[in-house]
Amino acid sequence: MVIYPKDWKIKKISSLGTNFSGLTGKKADDFGEGNSFYITFLNVLNNTKVDFTILEKVKISSYENQNEIQLGDLLFNTSSETPEEVGMCAAVTKDVKNVYLNSFCFGFRLHNNDEILPLYASYLFNSSFGRDLMFFAAQGSTRYNLSKRYFSQIELTLPSISEQDEIVSVLSDIDDHIFNLKKLIEKKRAMKEGILSDFMNTNSRIDAYIDEWEETNINDITKSIISGGTPSTLIREYWDGDIPWLASTEVHQKIVKIPTKNITEYGLLNSAAKIAPENSVLIALAGQGKTRGTAAYLSKPMAINQSLAALVTSDNIDAKFLYYLMESKYTELRELSSGDGGRGGLNKSLLKKFEVVLPKSKKEQEVISHALTLIDLELNNLIKEKEKIIQIKDGVIDDLLSGRIRLTI
Repeated sequence: MVIYPKDWKIKKISSLGTNFSGLTGKKADDFGEGNSFYITFLNVLNNTKVDFTILEKVKISSYENQNEIQLGDLLFNTSSETPEEVGMCAAVTKDVKNVYLNSFCFGFRLHNNDEILPLYASYLFNSSFGRDLMFFAAQGSTRYNLSKRYFSQIELTLPSISEQDEIVSVLSDIDDHIFNLKKLIEKKRAMKEGILSDFMNTNSRIDAYIDEWEETNINDITKSIISGGTPSTLIREYWDGDIPWLASTEVHQKIVKIPTKNITEYGLLNSAAKIAPENSVLIALAGQGKTRGTAAYLSKPMAINQSLAALVTSDNIDAKFLYYLMESKYTELRELSSGDGGRGGLNKSLLKKFEVVLPKSKKEQEVISHALTLIDLELNNLIKEKEKIIQIKDGVIDDLLSGRIRLTI
């Protein structure tokens, strides 16, 4: 139970403003064109304040009675697959015209800003405290919907407007830092993709290397291609041992260091699981979503399951270079599916025949992979910094919104 400062005041949501609905009576062909704009469900779900750079077009006729959003409005999503994501809030922090709200959300218009600031309200509703409040207002079993009747009865414990303003200032500064890091990460990823494409398509060459690149296939540049398996989950003695074991989802680590689970020697011997050596290039043969066709680099020996293949490179091939090369071939690997309509999987036979072009010189391969590794290092450092700041924000927001830490005002 949170014990708030004695000078904070309790306010029922119904006393702070009134609800209004999103777009009503619209047909599918009204969306995607027109002179008006609407805020999407995901815009509300994913942002503390509305992102006006990603509005969608909608037709609104002059005779329609639709609710145009206003500066200071609070927008909430009305449903989600989990109760934890019901009633996420985005504040309208810009004075815009001719903008509306999607039909899967509702708006809340504050009577005034004398008791709660819109951005403070958004931080509050999206915090762990707000999530706890919304949890009890969410109704459903397979999909959860926000009861506006319960929502209106929720009580908020609020500091003064001046303290709210100070809290918003601190949290906004942190958010700005996170936003800038995200943009920098996006820029660095785009730069890496450009450099990777230039290298692998021979649009760029390393100075002092003039030899032509050669056409070959995976079979000719690997010692072996290893596939694996999964020990029976019904036999306890096969699991929780000392041998790291990977499922195909782990390719999203890119440089794979953490196993999915551990298996025992007994489990390894009594299954199709095989240990792939350090520096193997992993290819996801199957997997949900974007997994199939994804390449990764194995940083230490691990057993793999049946949805992975490990390419063990020949002595004249730099394994890290092959990883980056296969990473650049993601789309081609996806299209190489052995199933109908792209729903099938890759297999060892298809991989062996997969054609690539690469430098004859292993030294040139190493120079290219080193350059790309340095970019990855910078990118990973930025990602770690962003994750650290997000963790700091989570702690700060709980302290400030509960009054455990008071700002000097």
